[in-house]
Amino acid sequence: MEKRLKNGSFGDVPSTYYNMVTQGVPLDASTFHFLILACSRLLAFQQGTEIQGRILKIGLGDNVSLINNLMGLYSKCGKLDEVRKLFEILPQRDVISWNTMISCNVHNGMLYEALNLFQEMQADEEVEPDEITMLSLVSACTKLRIWKWGRSCTSILRKMNWRLVGIC
Repeated sequence: MEKRLKNGSFGDVPSTYYNMVTQGVPLDASTFHFLILACSRLLAFQQGTEIQGRILKIGLGDNVSLINNLMGLYSKCGKLDEVRKLFEILPQRDVISWNTMISCNVHNGMLYEALNLFQEMQADEEVEPDEITMLSLVSACTKLRIWKWGRSCTSILRKMNWRLVGIC
């Protein structure tokens, strides 16, 4: 499967997966990461939901990395409700979970929701924003013309010695 991905044969990955399932080959988290990557490249939402079902069925539903990847797939497919559902069931959210949810909201024009999510993220003492977080927030602030928030975001970037080309 990995070889097919490296060769850019994303369309072959789902059929390889189905062959594995029918032949009773054990599936692990790595298998699902490859599958989700292929589905992301193909924007294969329906196959993604089938993969999610299999992930839950074999007991990997608490794997934050897999859930984050599914969120990324659904986000690329424009399925904000599905991204939100996965985000809400995550037992533990990391910066990737938050970034996916925030950027998905920005991409779908839910700008105030993105800003509210950032405020929720700040309440989570275990997660620190990163450059991706701040880029999404600056984008939301620019679209909303909320210059004070935008300046606040760039000030956070400066304070943490981060640098985004064209912003700071």
